[in-house]
Amino acid sequence: YQRRVRGSKLFNKIGDLPDISNSSLRITYKLLDEAWREVNSDSPTREPAETLLLDNQKWHSLRDKCSSLAALVNAVTEGETESMLEVVFLLGWVFVESSPSQEEVDCFISDMEKLCVKKKMKKIPWQFIDPFISTLKHSTKNTAENLVPLLKGIKENKVFSSPNRENFVVRLDRRVEVKSDECKLIYKFKHPKVVRCAQPGECGFIIRYHYESLYWTLELVTDSSYYTNTGVHYHDVISTRDMNWYVVYALTLPDGTELDTVVLQGVRWWKNWLQDGIKREFKGEYVAYSVSDYMVAK
Repeated sequence: YQRRVRGSKLFNKIGDLPDISNSSLRITYKLLDEAWREVNSDSPTREPAETLLLDNQKWHSLRDKCSSLAALVNAVTEGETESMLEVVFLLGWVFVESSPSQEEVDCFISDMEKLCVKKKMKKIPWQFIDPFISTLKHSTKNTAENLVPLLKGIKENKVFSSPNRENFVVRLDRRVEVKSDECKLIYKFKHPKVVRCAQPGECGFIIRYHYESLYWTLELVTDSSYYTNTGVHYHDVISTRDMNWYVVYALTLPDGTELDTVVLQGVRWWKNWLQDGIKREFKGEYVAYSVSDYMVAK
């Protein structure tokens, strides 16, 4: 801090100087360079950004472990997921296999509240949980009657969820195939913190889809060379910590009811909850991008 103060004073003094000679100008440049080095010599090193958004293989392993609410809490405790969106999706898996008691549900909520605060977990956007709840309301399974109130409670709890106003929903602009097992998912999005931008093309980000051995990963790309000829460019304010990726399908139930539902990790979860004979139509891939920190700062 003291170095920064000294540097600031030096710059102010230089700004007050009258017209100076070439030799004095060279000395001034030297002083400026020394001041710049001094001010920045103790600046903290920026930690590399976390780029992995989804790991399908890890997800399947996690799903197999979470056969109960206690197992799900343990998975969060061990750091196997830091996303409430994933937790909610796993709840759909837990309840289709069993019917937890109210005491178990209360313990789950209490434990998860503490973990969410301690670990600063990613909140689930309302844009995801609302269609999830709407779909379950058409379920013929008795356990849906217990799961829906739990999900409504998660939505109403600001520790777990974030309302629509705190998220920008960004639809996939296009896919660009790189090779048979890799493609670029291109999103156009100008973060609120990017006030002015003179770079060519549009602000946005690219998620790299990579398929290998039956599983796939999604990774945020920060390397500028990967953005060549895509029409978008990347700003380092973009982070996976603020992203929730999901897919939307339009469903038509046998009775003619139409509704939108959500999918994570390619799992068509509604097959476990709804009756047969459902027609589906792909609507799009989305990222709900949280800007809650920016809104608080403003």
